[in-house]
Amino acid sequence: MLSLLLACGRVPPPTPPPDTPPPDTPPPEASAAGPLELAPAQSPLPLPLPLPLPLPLETPLPCAPGCEREERVRRAISSGIDALQAATTDPGIELRLDLLIGISGVQQVFSSPRLDALRAELQPRLDGGGDPRRRLWDPDHRMPPGYEPAWRPDPAREVSPNHLLIEALFCPEHGFRDSVIDYTCQVFRDGGGVLSGHAAWGLSMAEASGCVLRTETCLDELKDEIVASATGPEPPSSTLERDRHAEQLLFGVMAGAEPGELVEVVDRLLALQRPDGGLAQPPPGEDPWWGVHTTLAAVWGWSAWLGARSASR
Repeated sequence: MLSLLLACGRVPPPTPPPDTPPPDTPPPEASAAGPLELAPAQSPLPLPLPLPLPLPLETPLPCAPGCEREERVRRAISSGIDALQAATTDPGIELRLDLLIGISGVQQVFSSPRLDALRAELQPRLDGGGDPRRRLWDPDHRMPPGYEPAWRPDPAREVSPNHLLIEALFCPEHGFRDSVIDYTCQVFRDGGGVLSGHAAWGLSMAEASGCVLRTETCLDELKDEIVASATGPEPPSSTLERDRHAEQLLFGVMAGAEPGELVEVVDRLLALQRPDGGLAQPPPGEDPWWGVHTTLAAVWGWSAWLGARSASR
């Protein structure tokens, strides 16, 4: 499994800028990633060369030519980072901590001066020091002595996905309660949607940290329901539908889906990317943050998929 994405956010140190970074000029086509001829969605062929991580974002993959889909994904990620960078300068968009979390996740697959610069810009803006999720990008962050989770799994109450995530982040020191596993698998999940995705994120992180065994969880069931929901017949149209689709790619990888199971989702998202790198299709009056979140989820999901491809060769 893609443990580098799950084990408490260990991010490699910033990459020193090269003297003359090679250009990555997007081709002049309708989609940011370029209309490469791709085979119909199916299990990808073995890569002609390995993909050692972290991958350089600004240069073609070492397997190219010969891995057209993977190279197109890299270009889409690069273009998506441009769109996210542009969003940071838009005064009409209120950025949220999710952006820093996602960029840190992408850095676990790609090295890039642009990613380093974007994270360096976001961290002082979004990291106030008090959110326990900061362990996703700061592995040395700890809860204070005597910490105990304040929340209790209760089928009668709606629970924030962040409670599950925080429990998983700090389970090496504070454990992962059996009652949380039961609640997550029996009550919290929603048949492959947003809640099932966050359930897969938390449980897979707890598994990668050695806090639970996969067989003690419902990760296999979550993987199957996320893949089934993501590969359904209806393509996403609105921004929020695209956001959910991108999260299904990301969380499907985290749940342990094989890259070939998610090729259809990868290709759908590639086809939805605009020339400016974004993926939003907002109705009038929609909060522009959701366009940023959708692009972020796609960029992180594509990165996770490429990371899984490197491990599955």
